[in-house]
Amino acid sequence: MNEKSVEERLRDYLLNGVAKDIFLAEEAEALAKEIGEHADEINEAGFGRLFGSFQLTLSDRQTLLVTEFFEPTNPRYPIRSIPTILQFLEEHSDEWLLPQRSSLEQSLVEMVWRDRV
Repeated sequence: MNEKSVEERLRDYLLNGVAKDIFLAEEAEALAKEIGEHADEINEAGFGRLFGSFQLTLSDRQTLLVTEFFEPTNPRYPIRSIPTILQFLEEHSDEWLLPQRSSLEQSLVEMVWRDRV
């Protein structure tokens, strides 16, 4: 696998996987919370059961999204979970090219020496 495709796959795992699921989980939580904050008005209007069902559905969605973060890698179908990302990074670590590697190495050496003094 070449460097560009490794970077594209990692970007896909992060942006279309974990980051997207975090956004969707937070969105579900915010919507359920907003419904709860307006429960009195919703109940008075006669929509309590409907919006209660919405809240349960949003809670289920949030729970499922969060559990997907930790789903193990499965060779039968693509998964964009944290374990998959870590495995991907480990498998392709030799293909990463660090821009300005010498500057990074120099900074790390200086930090180590600074901490020892």
